[in-house]
Amino acid sequence: MRKVLLPLGVGACVCFCGCAMVAGETGEKVYNSACVACHSTGAAGAPKVGDKKSWRQRADQGFEVLVNNAINGQRSMPAKGGNPALTDEEIKQAVGYMLARTGIPAN
Repeated sequence: MRKVLLPLGVGACVCFCGCAMVAGETGEKVYNSACVACHSTGAAGAPKVGDKKSWRQRADQGFEVLVNNAINGQRSMPAKGGNPALTDEEIKQAVGYMLARTGIPAN
């Protein structure tokens, strides 16, 4: 499957892979399809998975705040990572997955 990254505004990017997300996707699958482009590289100021300092600052605001920001977009990050087909629950799972991979509990 060929993936194409398209720029969105200042420093934001979205992956359009031509694949439809299936309802109930796991956090890891959602991360790999919608979040990895920015959260693995730090593109557009996104906190990189594994960077405890960057994630801790955000996690201190509360898990629900992180989820809300991911659902609605924050600064350069588009709502739902640019995939409006994702459910709020799938976004919540992806945020939890990124926190877990970073070693920060989702409170």
